[in-house]
Amino acid sequence: MQYCGWFMTAPLLFDPTSGTFFDSQTRESTKLATLGSEGRSTSTTITAFAILEQLRKASYSVADQKLLSFTDNRQDAALQAGHFNDFVQVVQLRSAIHKALQNAPQNQLKFSQLGTAVFNALNLPFAHFASLDQEPEFAPVRRKYEETFQQFILYRALADLERSWRIVLPNLEQCALLEIHYADLPEAATDNQLWKNTLVLSDLAPPQRLEFLSTFLDYFRLEFAIHSTNYLEYDRLREAEKEIRERLRAPWTLDENERLPTPRVLRYEPLDRRSSVASASLGPNSSLGKYIRKFIADADPDSNLLKGNNYRNFILGLCQSLVKADFLHQHESKADGGTRTSVFRLKIDRIIWKLGDGHTVKNDVIKRRSYKTTTLAPNLFFRDMYSREFVTSKQLRAEDHTGQLDKDNRLDREDRFKCDWWLDPETKKQRDEQKIRTHAISCLFCSPTMELGVDIGGLSVVHLRNAPPNSASYAQRSGRAGRSGQGALVFTYCSGFSSHDRHFFREQAELVAGAVHPPRLDLLNRDLLLTHLNALAISEVGLPGMDAVEGKQPSIKMLVDMQDTTLPLTHAVTAGLRIPTTKFSDIKALFRRVLQDFAPDLAAKAPWFSDSWIETSLTKLPDHLDEALGRWRKLYQTAISTLTRITRRIETGTVVLSSEEGRLLDRQQRRTMAQINMLVNELGPRSASLSEFYPFRYLAAEGFLPGYNFTRLPLRIQIPVNQSATEYISRPRTIALREFGPLNIIYHNGRKFRVNKLVLQSPENALGEAKISTKVGYFLTGEDAKLSVCPFSGIDLADNANKESLSHLIDMQESAAEPIERISCEEEERTSRGFEIDTYFTVENLDRIRKAVARAGDDHLLNLRYLPATRLVYVNRKWRTAPNAGFPLGMVNGFWKPKMPDISEDATKQPEPHRLVSLMTSNTADALYIEPIQPLGLSPTAVISLQYALKRAIETEFQVEPAEIGVVTVGDGKAPNILIYEAAEGSLGILSRFADDPDVLHRIVRQAISLCRYDDQDYKAKASYDDLLSYHNQRDHKILDRFEIQHALHKLLACRVEVQTNTQYESYDDQYQSLLTAIDPNSALERTFLDYLCSHGLRLPDSAQKFTPGVYSQPDFFYEPDTWIFIDGSVHDRPEVKAADAKKRGELRAQSFDALVWRYDQNLADFIASRPDIFTRIR
Repeated sequence: MQYCGWFMTAPLLFDPTSGTFFDSQTRESTKLATLGSEGRSTSTTITAFAILEQLRKASYSVADQKLLSFTDNRQDAALQAGHFNDFVQVVQLRSAIHKALQNAPQNQLKFSQLGTAVFNALNLPFAHFASLDQEPEFAPVRRKYEETFQQFILYRALADLERSWRIVLPNLEQCALLEIHYADLPEAATDNQLWKNTLVLSDLAPPQRLEFLSTFLDYFRLEFAIHSTNYLEYDRLREAEKEIRERLRAPWTLDENERLPTPRVLRYEPLDRRSSVASASLGPNSSLGKYIRKFIADADPDSNLLKGNNYRNFILGLCQSLVKADFLHQHESKADGGTRTSVFRLKIDRIIWKLGDGHTVKNDVIKRRSYKTTTLAPNLFFRDMYSREFVTSKQLRAEDHTGQLDKDNRLDREDRFKCDWWLDPETKKQRDEQKIRTHAISCLFCSPTMELGVDIGGLSVVHLRNAPPNSASYAQRSGRAGRSGQGALVFTYCSGFSSHDRHFFREQAELVAGAVHPPRLDLLNRDLLLTHLNALAISEVGLPGMDAVEGKQPSIKMLVDMQDTTLPLTHAVTAGLRIPTTKFSDIKALFRRVLQDFAPDLAAKAPWFSDSWIETSLTKLPDHLDEALGRWRKLYQTAISTLTRITRRIETGTVVLSSEEGRLLDRQQRRTMAQINMLVNELGPRSASLSEFYPFRYLAAEGFLPGYNFTRLPLRIQIPVNQSATEYISRPRTIALREFGPLNIIYHNGRKFRVNKLVLQSPENALGEAKISTKVGYFLTGEDAKLSVCPFSGIDLADNANKESLSHLIDMQESAAEPIERISCEEEERTSRGFEIDTYFTVENLDRIRKAVARAGDDHLLNLRYLPATRLVYVNRKWRTAPNAGFPLGMVNGFWKPKMPDISEDATKQPEPHRLVSLMTSNTADALYIEPIQPLGLSPTAVISLQYALKRAIETEFQVEPAEIGVVTVGDGKAPNILIYEAAEGSLGILSRFADDPDVLHRIVRQAISLCRYDDQDYKAKASYDDLLSYHNQRDHKILDRFEIQHALHKLLACRVEVQTNTQYESYDDQYQSLLTAIDPNSALERTFLDYLCSHGLRLPDSAQKFTPGVYSQPDFFYEPDTWIFIDGSVHDRPEVKAADAKKRGELRAQSFDALVWRYDQNLADFIASRPDIFTRIR
């Protein structure tokens, strides 16, 4: 097969298919459509409209003429609802104009008749457009509202005369349903006397002259250069806006910030740059000028009439003649050079709306110049749509349904969508059709909130705006339809720009008929069971100090002795958590009953679980709480120390508070005091339970209590509902950092808002600084930012290549937004400011880090570090399109600016001081830091593939949901490291296993190899949704490649993993050799004990022959944090030695220590096996 084509260098001068010439200022993207370009919102709206129309034609009851549409983004739901409503209003208005023309005498209307005629054609009930709750009985009052509505219709109809570039929503002219004529123009064209002094036109025959003049006036109309003293002057437009807002209701009114369009003027000379009037050119290089020159050249190829100054004389003379003929209005305006110049508009009373024939579309020969003769065909779909009768059908109205709606709004929308309304609610024999037609919602655009719990019996059609994340979501969403036993239809729109949608478009059966997996939870997780045991015990005995007293919220400070600098648990808390003997057995039995359903699995697969484990855990309940408060203690002690240092410096009297140093100290003091208030949860009743240090939330994050009841801490934004009321919407912090970012657009409740303010009492005092250890991605702030060595990696931070300093950093707080223009049907995708957001981490208590190393022979392949309660820090640096970092923020009122204001030389005109700031927020989560070493042989992109392989393997192995595990690369982009974190609130107790059990890494790697299916010879793709790809990592789809990590995974599968339980030693073998030198050389049993542990790869003691605190005793070995090991030979059988042993060991146990004894006549293997919680296998 042969193909013919054109090759043209850019810019494209003309379209060889249609013959269209392009203006030199036209963008290339306007000339050529991208392959696969699409309009998702318009596609969804038209699909929804068509479905509802087919339901109507199929004689479904008005209550069942409805559609439920799902999208995965709540803002997309708001956008789509606004898009649909605006689309329907435009279609309904155009349909009414078409009907009015059909009913008009001679099928034509003037502007003075248009408003009334279209009003009658719409035939809307008074309550649909008027702001009054009741229809007035007094005719003049009703007439006043009707006249305002007619005026609104007229303004909308006039705006629809402007040139339409929207291919997806052609107007009445483009559908051959409307022709625009000009009153008395045919007669004026035949008047030779009128044109005798106008170059060119004086020589034209009347038909040619009429064609030219009609095209010339079309240019005015299509540029919206229209004049009306009574309707379109600036003051009259503003007055009309007030009347419309006051007397009309949505959707037939103006939004708060919406303005009626002000007409342009056409001019020859450019206007003054400060002019507030929009204008278009009549000059020789304008599209009109090019048309005129071509028109003259076609009429007389040898003509030189319009060369030089002749064009100016011609165009102004033509306009003057049309002014005399009363077609144009002329007035003067200030030109660019300061002189006065004439500007022109088309008089509105000359425009005639005439019914089109349904077949003939007039070509816009000025904007679409072509060397080919083309005949435009009407858009048949929209022609039929505009011919539709809306008066007798159900009102089409869409709303969004998301988790951000308040309860009243949500219930109201669900009720209006179900429209379960009857004339007699008791018998339910006849529906209230009038109420359904006027008040029901026809189309509900939802986020996943509607997947569960809402039963809509009459629903027959479900639409999905995008392919859902997985088969389970598809099943839930599609299952909303057909629940009364009727047939159901499910539409899924797949975007060409989404790799996720493209995948499921190709693999439809995988989505529609794929397996639906039940929610996953690893019930054999030791840490998880311990949190539930702790919670059960506390529910039985209570947690002293946690009740709100005298309006004060619960605080961690109620658990500790604030007078003691070490902040120990109070005696009341410690005593209260000592479970009485009478309760001990009851709690133990109750916990056993809780676990009864999976007790066989526990017995078979969890060797650590026993009555002894339950008893030990209950006995150590106060110790576990004390350990959980360790991070809080360090934070509080650091904050108090910092505040003391700052206060002393200020109180020396050597610092001038108005100086730069004084202001810095003041900021630091305020910030530290705010931190202390947060630590003790003194934030006010509204915010106390939303604090990271709300006691129960904190204890869940530390793995002491379950965390299911806590969602991720949110950030809020104020959204104005009207001029006197606001509402709040909230998002998880990491999402809010982007969605509530400076000047970003928010779509909510069918409207648009712009983030314009950061709500801070003092932005200046909120400024902070930080330092980044760039090689590892470690975040240092406060006193740590002054360190010259990275506390996490030991990297030298004196070298600028290893660090980055961040200044003017603000911890993101509550924001505010302002309403902007309404959502229109011209928006295909949400308008959003792109942001550059980086992820870092910091660990408050580095002593709690647990390490493991993967080795293959002498090669060091991988470092693993378990980071409990890690603080994940997210920094929003800049707009993606901005050249410089930072966002301009007013330091007084907290308003965002698009750019830094110019500094005025006049001090009296000095604007509010502004600074370029960066925003940050953080979450606390358990994390696993994975550092691939060079011998593993991974490129930066391969590390990204590895991180997703490990994530998917962890989800599969430990039976957790994808949303519960997060992963990100951190550190140097050329040698990135992997940070896997538990995204669910509270601790899952999963990642800690990597630092506890050396087999876990092998299990995960084996699972990753299985997922990647390297042994499947028919599977050739680099990645799929069965292994590396997911809905949430679409941005990385192009670089993910399972083959890049195949060799590395097999290396890791064959490696030796060694868990480092004591960071004082380089390796397990070093620790073993050190202990051999510390034991009693005369004790063969101690050597036997150590040799057994070493040969089985079990955890070695942290020290040997260490004296016990407070008790004169020297046990043989000690395990951090509280376990002593006694190795008893036959000498301990003597009565006096046995008595002394019992006394000392009893005293240790009384101090909450664990004292274990292995006797010479006891089987060592049985002794070790009895305490798997201590003698864990680590290599």
